[in-house]
Parts: sequence; structure tokens; C-alpha cells
Amino acid sequence: YRAALLANCKILERHNHSIYEGIPYADRGLDAAISWGSKNFRFRNTLGIPVLIACTSGEGTVQVTIYAEKKPFDSVQVAARNEVAIPFPIEKKVDPKAKTKKIVRPGVTGYKVDAFRIVTINGVAQPEEKLSRDHYLMFPQVEVASN
Repeated sequence: YRAALLANCKILERHNHSIYEGIPYADRGLDAAISWGSKNFRFRNTLGIPVLIACTSGEGTVQVTIYAEKKPFDSVQVAARNEVAIPFPIEKKVDPKAKTKKIVRPGVTGYKVDAFRIVTINGVAQPEEKLSRDHYLMFPQVEVASN
């Protein structure tokens, strides 16, 4: 997703992950999830010149590079802003047999965030493009104790 954004390609379909926990490779609002049969990622080369897309992967990483004969813009910047964290509540359950308090499901903080792209062509910044308003789910923490 980030490679397509920075190459100034048109994003046709993109879905953020349901939760943000455990996504160290992308900033909130700048991630893309795929799921066979339901979520896809699609983009179109609208640069007016051919591109070559090179992908490598291994050991839990993927690297995507988009090459072109020339760059039809000066720069592309992406930014995530207006982030709002949605703290998780704690649900307490009673189990008289419990000897100590135990977290049976850790909580997950939710988020709302806006993502933008700013393209500069011939020294002139183009109007900012709002890419998305993403929502990452929050899940309550569940604790069990004897009282």
C-alpha cells in the first residue's frame, strides 16, 4: 500500500486491519489488509508511463519497489493525523475457585485516524488528498478473580 501511495498510483480498493495491535510495519491509517474472498488491495497506474513492480519476501517480510523511467512528480508525502485512541474497558468476572487475579484476555486499544497524501509537481503542492478515515476495533480486557 505504501509503495503504491508513494508512487502516486490511484488506490481502487484498500481495507485497514481490524485491530492495530501487532502491525509494526505500518503506521495507523497507512496499513492494508487482505483476506481471501473478502478484502483485497487494488491500485491502478495512472502516471501515464509504464512501471515495473518488484516484490521480494522472506522471513515474515515483504518489500515492494515500483520503478519507472522517470518520476512525473517531485515528491509524495503521506501522513496520518487526527488520531483518537479508544481505551479498552476492563470486564471483571468472578470465579470462586480462582486463587489469584488472572487476565484471561488482554485488552486491545481501538483507534480512529485519518490518512492523507500530498503530491508536489513542478514545485507546487497539489491539493491534499484524504485517503481514508480508519477505525480499528477495541476489545475489552477480561479478568477473572475470586471476588
